[in-house]
Amino acid sequence: MELDLEFFTNNVALVFLIIVSGALLLFPKILGANQKVISAKDSVILMNQENIIIIDVRSSEEFAKGKIANAINIPLDKLAENIGKLKKHQKKQLLFYCQKGIRSSQAVKLATKLGLEQCSSVDGGVDAWLKESLPMVLKA
Repeated sequence: MELDLEFFTNNVALVFLIIVSGALLLFPKILGANQKVISAKDSVILMNQENIIIIDVRSSEEFAKGKIANAINIPLDKLAENIGKLKKHQKKQLLFYCQKGIRSSQAVKLATKLGLEQCSSVDGGVDAWLKESLPMVLKA
């Protein structure tokens, strides 16, 4: 027992680093435990395998510039008032996206809170989508 205590006192910085590293690894999982975030490439696989509903939570102006095919636009600030439209499809997977993935993560949290269970967010949003050279329907 004396040897174990001596190790900890001699290596306080190392022990502290191990504890902090472990906490940082677990922290995002704790925050997003009920939230599913999937990559742009995995989103395409999901679209090809299942009949899903794609929801763009960007503003109407952003949506008008370009969108993922078959996406519907429900801006994040109007999501709560339009939740009835989505509840009609609650047995389907709902895929939310925005420009960077921040608003879509908030949309997943809100939709889950309002009773929708099968919700995912595109990690990195449109930026990640375009980085992977995935197709977008662009407006002129």
